[in-house]
Amino acid sequence: MSKGKEKIERTIVWDEDQSKFMLGWFTDFIKEQHAGFKIKKQHHFKCSEALNRQFNMGVTATQVERHYRHYKENWKFVAAALSKSGNTFDTTRSMVLISESEKANLKVLALFMLLAT
Repeated sequence: MSKGKEKIERTIVWDEDQSKFMLGWFTDFIKEQHAGFKIKKQHHFKCSEALNRQFNMGVTATQVERHYRHYKENWKFVAAALSKSGNTFDTTRSMVLISESEKANLKVLALFMLLAT
């Protein structure tokens, strides 16, 4: 194996309660830190230890990092949708509700993209 390359981690399926625990752990951990705090590999390692204690999962820091990054990347889309006027979040169904005016704008944009190709 060449220098600098890591062994590929096995893929695992995360249960909903495991994901919620991980996100809750990071939320609580970040609240305790200073402004401008950045999450690093050592913090993913601490979270993996907590997950392994709680659920006996056997996850590594790399697996936790990838799972966390998945949620972080998707949250950008949710935050952008919620920042637009009229859009709300339904906590019971865990989904963003888009206003009628925004839906009309999306339909026009989709039609434009279809015609442009």
